[in-house]
Amino acid sequence: GFWIQPLGYILVAKIAFLRSTNWKYYDKSSHFFNFFNKFKLSKNYYFSQEEFLNATILNDIKNSQYLIESKSSKKIKDLNNQFFLKSFFESIFLNFFNSLIDFCDNFWSLASKLTSNRRRKTFVSKCSNRTAVTAGWTFITPFSSNLKYTGYGAQDILLVSVVLAGISTTISFTNLLITRRTLATPGLKNRRSLLPFIAIAILLTLRMLAIVTPI
Repeated sequence: GFWIQPLGYILVAKIAFLRSTNWKYYDKSSHFFNFFNKFKLSKNYYFSQEEFLNATILNDIKNSQYLIESKSSKKIKDLNNQFFLKSFFESIFLNFFNSLIDFCDNFWSLASKLTSNRRRKTFVSKCSNRTAVTAGWTFITPFSSNLKYTGYGAQDILLVSVVLAGISTTISFTNLLITRRTLATPGLKNRRSLLPFIAIAILLTLRMLAIVTPI
């Protein structure tokens, strides 16, 4: 009982930290689009290796501190109707975006490998489509009160975890009562008036589960 109980409560806590992409048999392309849309903006301030070796680029780096003051992203007219470049507020590391994205040991290469490995399990449905909430008054009320925002996958995992927690609690409490009666001293009162151990364990377990189980 004491070994099963942590497993049940870990499963209960686990559904709060799982992301929806980890519980689907397909991958959302929009999961990567938010970052890769920045690649379109990188054309405004990205320079190739050939340009980097150019003497004019090297002079710009020495004179205008190119790596500190990055290239401008747009042109703005001044009062004399003349164009001038205005510094933008994006990260200077995006100047090396192409070199970073093609590097074999970066994070995006790791994410790509994980994605390819997960796509091998396309025909194995790990869980149904879900959201971040589950049904019941013990969870986020504004979302869980509406079936539209209720996650089926998290609900299934929660039912399994509640069953594990209930079984372990019953076994643990039964063990506690048996230990209490076995190690009780002769002077201990109401020793003879104890109800059957299983009945007391089930009664208190159902009371505890009624508090934590979604209804």
